[in-house]
Amino acid sequence: MLVPARGRYNEPVGTDRTTRALIGLAVGSLGALGAAAALVGVRGEIANANVAVGLVVGEIAVRSQTIHALRTDHRAQLRRINRIAGLAAKGELVDDLLLAVTAELIDTLRLRDAYFERPPYLAGFPRLERNGVIGTRVHRYADGEFELPREGVELPVGAGEALLGRFVLVPTPGVGVSTERRLIAIALADQVGAVLGRKAA
Repeated sequence: MLVPARGRYNEPVGTDRTTRALIGLAVGSLGALGAAAALVGVRGEIANANVAVGLVVGEIAVRSQTIHALRTDHRAQLRRINRIAGLAAKGELVDDLLLAVTAELIDTLRLRDAYFERPPYLAGFPRLERNGVIGTRVHRYADGEFELPREGVELPVGAGEALLGRFVLVPTPGVGVSTERRLIAIALADQVGAVLGRKAA
């Protein structure tokens, strides 16, 4: 019986094993690349989902803080009006009331300065109307609100139809003032008007 030579018998087997090893290596590499590509896609989706959840949570947190700040500010403004109304009801001296209201106006409107004067006036300024609007041609926007005119603003003080004086408001440049705060300023001036009206009667 003829027995094939060992070298001739093993050669095809060795070649077959090498080929299979190369094929296995190629398939394994392609599989690894495919898995990596799939994971990158999933990672992107997971990252996008995390970013989206993070943005939503952040937006909710910011809105919550804004609402809380607004509520706190509104309460502070109401306390401001009540404090001045209390002074007016007690019959405080006009000069003391004027000083108190001037301080409140500076704080409420974040002014550089404010002062009260009686007519006749030496200068004219844009007027803060009863609805909180100011008649001016130049509008500047800051802090999410409109600035007061930089040349100054007139806040009239009256009783009924009688004009008894005005506060001159000297704004801080670059500071926006909300309509709500302007309306608070008008309410503060009304307290002065009520007291001056009683004194004049």
